[in-house]
Amino acid sequence: MKQNSQTPRFRRVLAFAGVLILAGLYLASLILAILGDERSANLLMASIFASIVLPVLLYAYQLAWKITHRDREEDGNS
Repeated sequence: MKQNSQTPRFRRVLAFAGVLILAGLYLASLILAILGDERSANLLMASIFASIVLPVLLYAYQLAWKITHRDREEDGNS
């Protein structure tokens, strides 16, 4: 299987979106941890959960994309 030297555009956009969302979640976690309001504990836990689950979901999406589109890539190289 021949690899393209250039990363597909959708992967770059997905990676950039993931970085922005994770940075926002980390910032929100920091602010919520500092505030210490009675509601902020639940929001902090949700933010920490999302910052763990989001990268896993993005990786799973990328893996599923690679598996489902493998036949198309092999047909194009023949």
